[in-house]
Amino acid sequence: MATAYTDEQKLRDAKRIARDGGCFVVVLDVQMQGKTVRKYLLYREATPRNQLVGKRMNVGALLKLAKDATKVVDTPH
Repeated sequence: MATAYTDEQKLRDAKRIARDGGCFVVVLDVQMQGKTVRKYLLYREATPRNQLVGKRMNVGALLKLAKDATKVVDTPH
């Protein structure tokens, strides 16, 4: 039986892919309408300022963004 691909694993993979592609991930906990919402931001390392590539509200979308932004070929788990 295959194990589930958890959000923690997706976040770890997204950070690894981003780092390998010259980017990094920032995780923010933001208060919105009385609720705490987690946002994921992907930045490309650049001089003199880092460039925001995109932001997502869930880890699966962040993983896809990191793959698309760094041109990583999707590999099976």
